Amino acid sequence: MSLGKLLNFDYAGTQACKSLREEGVQTVLVNPNPATIMTDQDIADRVYIEPLTVEVLERIIERDGLMVFFLLSEVKPA
Repeated sequence: MSLGKLLNFDYAGTQACKSLREEGVQTVLVNPNPATIMTDQDIADRVYIEPLTVEVLERIIERDGLMVFFLLSEVKPA
């Protein structure tokens, strides 16, 4: 992945979190990359630097509400 794509990913993710927080939505961010700006404590209400596995997410997510936001830099056909 190129640097430009990484910066776009970080920018889009941080803007999404900020917009949700401005609307009063509690945000929880799970990101496996500790070097990203998205793990800054000011971006989300809770930040977890953890691998994106089912087991980890099950421990974090409360089942009463969930908005999933994925950013894919490239989608390659199977």
